[in-house]
Amino acid sequence: MGLEARGIDRGRISEKTLNRARRIPSSRKRSLPTAAYMRDVFFRFDRKTRRLVLYDQLNPTDAKYYVAAEASALLERAGFIDVKLYHRHYYSWAVTGRRPSA
Repeated sequence: MGLEARGIDRGRISEKTLNRARRIPSSRKRSLPTAAYMRDVFFRFDRKTRRLVLYDQLNPTDAKYYVAAEASALLERAGFIDVKLYHRHYYSWAVTGRRPSA
């Protein structure tokens, strides 16, 4: 697909820049950090669900971000046992634990 078909004004991009981009070997081209998440998770949702996910992630009314040790410590201080961490989609943590038997 040509530049014009993509809506890119060729007059705004220099020939030198275009030639430089063409010479980059595919092994050096990088994808976005969340490309796998977008491909494997996000784009599998229907349009309505994607809209809700974006709204939820971009407009939180209350947000607190924890590193792994902090997330684990929260459950342990609350008395949970067998606390396990799972690095979900490589951008967030899922933490599980069990309440001890009474």
